[in-house]
Amino acid sequence: MSNQVKRFYEFGPFRLDTTERLLLRNGEVVPVTPKAFDMLVMLVQNNGHLLEKEELMRRLWSDSFVEEANLSHNVFILRKALGESTDEHRYIETIPRRGYRFVANVNEVRDASDDSSVEERSESHLVVEIEEKTSVARKYAAEAEQAIQEKALTASRWEKKASRWRLGTMALAAMSIIVGLVATLSNYRITSKPRQPEIGVAVRSIAVLPFKPLSSDRGDEDLGLGMADTLITKLSSISQIVVRPTSAIRIYTAPGQDSLAAGREQRVDAVLEGSIERSGKKIRVTVRLMNVQDGSPLWAYKDDEQFTDIFDVQDSISEKAAASLVMKLTGQRAKQLTGRYPEGTDP
Repeated sequence: MSNQVKRFYEFGPFRLDTTERLLLRNGEVVPVTPKAFDMLVMLVQNNGHLLEKEELMRRLWSDSFVEEANLSHNVFILRKALGESTDEHRYIETIPRRGYRFVANVNEVRDASDDSSVEERSESHLVVEIEEKTSVARKYAAEAEQAIQEKALTASRWEKKASRWRLGTMALAAMSIIVGLVATLSNYRITSKPRQPEIGVAVRSIAVLPFKPLSSDRGDEDLGLGMADTLITKLSSISQIVVRPTSAIRIYTAPGQDSLAAGREQRVDAVLEGSIERSGKKIRVTVRLMNVQDGSPLWAYKDDEQFTDIFDVQDSISEKAAASLVMKLTGQRAKQLTGRYPEGTDP
């Protein structure tokens, strides 16, 4: 029986099987999306060499036009799959404004298998094991793609409903103004006492912008986008509020971005902006919710955490902020948002 030679790439505890399209960590399948897997293969095969962003986008999306944010998102997925924090860069190094480079030591392994080399496991058992791992990886990839599509479809439906609701509200407001003018002219009454503004602001749609780092650290930009993405995911479960998807807010990563202008572009009632500040092993995140109409603050939140793992910090802060914000938007005290902040936080 002829030998079948397979090539694997090993780095750290990982093995990359390009034939079966599997990423294994200590023998266990690590789920990644198809595009992220293709990008990892390119980086590993060019270990130690810089891959320009244009080349990566051209080879990964040869039949379509995509934005550079798609490339950054796939790098974010790979770093999370490899268990890499932003500060370490054990595997993927970011070259600012140019591209990415795989910096870990890579060993290319050739696996030749025949009847005499199979002692502890039969050939049929090996085939079944590989098929099971392949099935699991494809299942995870399919579920990830389906979740992205469902999220985009849900956001589109909410956008249509919100547009119809705004048109109806504008029509009712116009009729109310006309009725008020007619009543004033018919009764010839002019009052000099101004009306008091209503207490509370109805927030039915929100855009969560990428959090801005107060330093020039490139890693904090990825943390800011990840923080916004996690908050969007948590707030999307609130049926009373329409939350813009991550794909719609990626374009607002510039340091000097006008948050209110971004909110008007996204046609939302309020915009949620945040900042990230690091000092040694401590990280501080400050979040503000602002009324897009007049820029008035509706809610603020501040949290300090010990920076141990980027994903632990991201999940912890976003969970606390989302819980506090949900209570203010959907709880009994929702009418007291104007000019007040949650207890235990700084304005």
